[in-house]
Amino acid sequence: MKNYQKKNILFIVFGLFLNILSIYSQNNSNNTSIQNLFDKTIGNENLAIYNGPRYVNQYRSLDNTHCYFLSGNYSSGILDYQNQTYNNVDLKYDIHNDILVLKPIGKFDYLGINTIKQNVASFKIYDKKFININYNNPSCPVFMNGYYQEILFSEAIALYIKHHKNRSTVIDHRSIADGITNSTTDSFSEKMSLY
Repeated sequence: MKNYQKKNILFIVFGLFLNILSIYSQNNSNNTSIQNLFDKTIGNENLAIYNGPRYVNQYRSLDNTHCYFLSGNYSSGILDYQNQTYNNVDLKYDIHNDILVLKPIGKFDYLGINTIKQNVASFKIYDKKFININYNNPSCPVFMNGYYQEILFSEAIALYIKHHKNRSTVIDHRSIADGITNSTTDSFSEKMSLY
């Protein structure tokens, strides 16, 4: 009888060991799906990322230039906001004004929302990672602020790119000839600085 009890105890301990290993070894995709399920359950419109002022694009451009990083359209990305990761959110980055714009979900999805910069640790769009250099970093130099594309990061060295777009006003001469005096458009040219 005692030998039989020892075998049962051994099987129970072995079974618990296997369960602990399977629970501990959950991969990142399971965590992502659990986070997405949680966000969907409480309602995406109630998430902290949708707390910000409305974004208004103040520029009118006719020469296919824009003030955004790579495209004026929203792109699916990842946002690290208030120490929580949000996957598959629609983002675009206004590099002229250094504003990350979020597309809301629901009936007001045509309005963009400015994310609150001091709450954004990082974001990823177009397979490029950007970090908020000031996020929880009191030792950051005064001349460096805002979002920087992270190219290389290790304990010994870090390489960042700061994207800029300079705006110039273009006067539409055809409208002036037609008698309309206030017809101007904006044109943007991109510059990058390495840090």
